[in-house]
Amino acid sequence: MTAELAAYEAALKRLYKNELPEVGHSPPVTWSLLKKTTGFVGEDKSLPLKFARSQPSHTFTTAQTRARASGYARFLLTRGRDYHVVQMDGEALEAARDEGAVRNYLQEETRSGMDRMAHRMNRNLFRNYGMAQARIQSGGGTTTITVTDANDLLGLDVGDFITSSTDDGTGGAGVAGTTAQIASINREAGTITKTGAAWKAGGGFADNSYLFLDGDYGLGFYGAAAWFPSTAPTSGDSFFGRDRSTDPERLAGQRYTAATSDGDLPGFLKRALTRYSVAGGTGNTLIINPILWNYLDQQLGNKVRYGQMLGQSSKGPLVGHAGFTSIKIVGQHRETEVLADRDCPLNDGYIFDLDHFWWEGLGEAPRYLGYDGKGGVSDNAAWLRISNEDAIEGRIGARGQFASNAPGRCARLSIPASASIY
Repeated sequence: MTAELAAYEAALKRLYKNELPEVGHSPPVTWSLLKKTTGFVGEDKSLPLKFARSQPSHTFTTAQTRARASGYARFLLTRGRDYHVVQMDGEALEAARDEGAVRNYLQEETRSGMDRMAHRMNRNLFRNYGMAQARIQSGGGTTTITVTDANDLLGLDVGDFITSSTDDGTGGAGVAGTTAQIASINREAGTITKTGAAWKAGGGFADNSYLFLDGDYGLGFYGAAAWFPSTAPTSGDSFFGRDRSTDPERLAGQRYTAATSDGDLPGFLKRALTRYSVAGGTGNTLIINPILWNYLDQQLGNKVRYGQMLGQSSKGPLVGHAGFTSIKIVGQHRETEVLADRDCPLNDGYIFDLDHFWWEGLGEAPRYLGYDGKGGVSDNAAWLRISNEDAIEGRIGARGQFASNAPGRCARLSIPASASIY
């Protein structure tokens, strides 16, 4: 190992000490809670499950006549991929001789890249594979566009190159072919501004168009929103090779919608958890948006009870991790931890059985891509000289897919404002 690489390695070992703050980058809650395996080798991975049992009878001859094998299914999982390339100027690296300079330059760039990848995967959990970041409400043809939901701008940063499409990435329309660089973002107002010519209206960046980071259209991972859709799959559904309409609950998750009769959020969650348990749900992790979590906290008043849940790595719980604060709700059969995740849409919620929904990866995710099979800052293969520039680059990536071998043990919640429970 060269002296420079040794210095870089030492800097990264101090990853969470004396670092520069990044405003607006809270931990990716749900991604941190998921179990992460690393055995997704080969072209695809079969996830078998039993969703129907054989038939009994009080009459022996009938039991014998109706004898059959249990109902089995499988999802043939295919990998998705995501990349983030970190580039560092060669002269700046050479000049960074003292410990502080190395830490502030190399450490912050690499940490930032890994953090953005993790947040991006967390966001992908709650949205479809189309990878739309936001939708234009108004401003097509001007220099400033306004999006329909200001919270959607969490997935974008100043300097990003974005493009647009008439659909959300799942319809096949493709992008308009026009890209533009973000000059400024007003996150409170929900606006994006570019310099120079106006956002192109008509073919691209028109009102009601969807926004994508360049190169993302239709290429996301299949997260919880895909595994547990808000509406039951119908005949002709095809999801990793399986028509889930034969038993939409056991093959595509349970679904519960809040109603005015629930009275408040605690009332709805108790009803949903009770029905979830009766239907065979075994999970104890419920994710909602932070705004709803705050309403839940207020509505429970002096009855609220708090807990904590630890994050997970591919090697198990993160011992020593401070954990995420939860609100404890008692369902029909067990106590459930309710956590807030800013990437969860306001009117959605999920009940997870974390033994049956996880990340199946080809190696760790996200990770440094070292092409000799190792990776990491101390590995020469992780850093490549850019042939036509005085710079090096480090490649970060994730290869794999979100997976479930028992979708019926998880549930999708719909909490519309029209229910008037918050």
